[in-house]
Amino acid sequence: MSAAQAVPRAAAAKGSAKPNANKGAQNQNSPKVYAQLHFEFSDGKGYDMATLQSTDGNTKLALDPDGQLKWELGLGASLKFNCGTPSDETSYIARLPKGFHVIIDPKKGERFIVGHVGGTGRDFWYRSVAEFVPHLLWLSAPAPHDRARCSCEPCKKMLGKPKAKETKKATAAAKRKAAATAAPRTAPASATPAAASTSSTAPAGAAAVAAKATAAPTESPVPTSAQPVPPTPAAVAIPAEAPVEHVDVPDHSIYRVGEMVWFGSQTGVWRLGVIAAPHRSTGTPSTDTWVVAPLGHAMLRQESCTKSAAEMKPFLAFSLPSIDVPQLQGMTFAEVDWASFVQQYAGSDPHKRQVAGLEASKIAAKDASVSYSTFNRTADGYGGVFLGPELVRLGDGVRVRRYVGELDGGVDIMEVKRITDAPGGQHLTFSGDVWRLHVSPFEAPPPPASSQPAGPVFVRQLETYNEVLRLQGGRVDWVLVEQGAERPEEDVHGRFYVTFDLLPEMRDSVVADNPPEDGTALLNLRLRPGETFYLGRRESRKATFGNSLCVDFGVGRGIVEG
Repeated sequence: MSAAQAVPRAAAAKGSAKPNANKGAQNQNSPKVYAQLHFEFSDGKGYDMATLQSTDGNTKLALDPDGQLKWELGLGASLKFNCGTPSDETSYIARLPKGFHVIIDPKKGERFIVGHVGGTGRDFWYRSVAEFVPHLLWLSAPAPHDRARCSCEPCKKMLGKPKAKETKKATAAAKRKAAATAAPRTAPASATPAAASTSSTAPAGAAAVAAKATAAPTESPVPTSAQPVPPTPAAVAIPAEAPVEHVDVPDHSIYRVGEMVWFGSQTGVWRLGVIAAPHRSTGTPSTDTWVVAPLGHAMLRQESCTKSAAEMKPFLAFSLPSIDVPQLQGMTFAEVDWASFVQQYAGSDPHKRQVAGLEASKIAAKDASVSYSTFNRTADGYGGVFLGPELVRLGDGVRVRRYVGELDGGVDIMEVKRITDAPGGQHLTFSGDVWRLHVSPFEAPPPPASSQPAGPVFVRQLETYNEVLRLQGGRVDWVLVEQGAERPEEDVHGRFYVTFDLLPEMRDSVVADNPPEDGTALLNLRLRPGETFYLGRRESRKATFGNSLCVDFGVGRGIVEG
């Protein structure tokens, strides 16, 4: 991936940078060289600090050059993660477009990107690298720049996109929908899937990022076209009524049955789907295969397909695009009378039916991401939960909001030991020990094994990283930050993934003497601060997706929902 291919309107230049993040085992005699990305177009307003301080009522707000460098490194890594190929060994630093700056609130130790044209208030501040990437991709797209095509939160707020309606209306609409879609689903799934997604960080949304056209769809998202490209039929079909047969395979470190994912289609674009079943275990994480059911609506009879782990990405790897059809904006899946909508909007037009399926997949994914369902009830809680797009079990690692130390917007990792819900069952609480990775010289005394977390993901993270770092004279260990901690659901941002399983190319980066990076820092957060759209508890995983799936899938052996 050349820099120009990564971001169409970004000018690239090689430069030597020595960011503060270069710690630990890096060879200090060989400074890391980054390809710099500069953006020609910007809508940043360049607000002065006095105006920001006055608006926020906080005279302590200040520019943060060190934090800006750190975030620009994160933006470069995120663009490479979303748009690059595994063979690209270049490291990128994406300079903030003109008019955008990183500021710090010393009161809470939080950093933000400011400069959005919507205003100086916090509603228009970006709270993380992941929140700013959709806007960055929109800025990098060819003109004209239609703000309605940007999927970042500040742009949505600026346009005043409506919130979800109250549950009373949802209940009435759900009854209409149930009546309209009660026809039996006995025929095999049709070979006409919904339209595919069309960009990288916003796969079906505004700004697409061009990359080299290769045979592997996960390596090369394609540019947005004016009309969605009809995907070719998937290779493996699953009859709509037949439950998916489960195969006994070892638990994969990234993908699990019932989780939402992005998967590459045969046209090279990204689709939204749900893992319906494991298909084949190879012993190599990147070549294990899964049966994936596309999201959309059951009436569209989309075929399921078989995908390898290398052809998928976790749902939180990309930002969910905005809804493009005005009459569907601000609605939940249950509020839409899909039979009526598809008939009025698309009729028998196959292209418009694909667009309808695409919109249905985005709404279904949005609803599922702010829902949860529990399983394996214990005496004092649950053995696990489908938390939005992901499945979390006791012993897993989850990314949590940082409470201790440098409050720089980063996350710590909790080893989950207890999952409970509040009276009424509307919000979850996660309990466990909170850990942070620490880089040390190899010759430093290692911590006793008893002082390290025992969860498989924690053990594998150390094993895979230290295989590489020991060759450079370094080592990573887990450091206990909080013992017996608790986090409310809104401060749990998603699963923690083994870095080299999530991003195999990062192994080569560390081998090349670059500083260790946590790949999960490039993922989105499940719930944003102040999120108003929240659905909460669902009866089961099947109920979460409802008629957005064509296949009647189970959640696997050993899981008792409720």
